[in-house]
Amino acid sequence: MIEIDTSKVYNGTRAGAIAHGALLYATDNPCKNGHNTARYTKTGACVECQNDATRTWRKRASALKGETGIKRTDWHMEAARWRMVAEQANTDRSRIQREVDSLQRQLERARKRIDELESELAFAPSRRNDDL
Repeated sequence: MIEIDTSKVYNGTRAGAIAHGALLYATDNPCKNGHNTARYTKTGACVECQNDATRTWRKRASALKGETGIKRTDWHMEAARWRMVAEQANTDRSRIQREVDSLQRQLERARKRIDELESELAFAPSRRNDDL
């Protein structure tokens, strides 16, 4: 939990705190959860709400660690592996789709050529055994 150094809290509006380069600012308006503590200048989030959210996240993270057996430090590596697998799958899908498109174009050209040859054959004079 963050300890607030009141000497570094700007008293006034968020815009004023941004102008003064303050990390935190204080306002008379309570947050949506009723806390009347300082807020972060960058996000406008209440410090107490942010602390609550951090505690909740840590509880969920430790519960997930217990369920999966994965350490929190390993999550980033695991997430990177899954992203690589997903990227490879997308690359493979794209490559396969390009091959399918190419084969479909070849098939269409072959069908057109067959139609051309059939039309030539239809208009060609027929040879009879008499003519030989």
